[in-house]
Amino acid sequence: MAAVEERVRQSVDVEALEALWAAPDTAQRAWAEHRRRSVRSERGARAITWAWIAAIVAAIVFEPTATEPAPWWADAIGTVFFLASLGVFYCGLTNHAALGAKLMTAAAPFALVLGATCGMDSHHAAGWWISETAVSAVLGLAGLAWWRDARSVPPARPDAAHHARQ
Repeated sequence: MAAVEERVRQSVDVEALEALWAAPDTAQRAWAEHRRRSVRSERGARAITWAWIAAIVAAIVFEPTATEPAPWWADAIGTVFFLASLGVFYCGLTNHAALGAKLMTAAAPFALVLGATCGMDSHHAAGWWISETAVSAVLGLAGLAWWRDARSVPPARPDAAHHARQ
């Protein structure tokens, strides 16, 4: 029996095993980092959703009256954007911020086209189209940045049996 134990000790690096046992739990750290990113992502989604809602309400309230009618295709794009906006209002009110942020990030190009249309056909007085386009671009880029960060793949959750030994 002593010979077997001696052979096992020679073949196994006990110090390496003890160091491995004492090493920080990388799975637990990865899970904690994922949770932090998830909370940060949720807060970002909520902020983007409510920023879009505020921008749309401000646009409705402060938009100057049109001097000429918009072209038919601008009305079609505006309808798509308006429907996306209704979806965002719903998402904001029902606490589905991630869906709202994705929806408005996908609809941001429509808002950019609407702003550019105002500048092309001059149907709004002054430089309204500049502010409309700038706000749409900033919020669209913020949504893209959030979306890139939110796409991180979550690590596997550490199992309870692994943590019971610690």
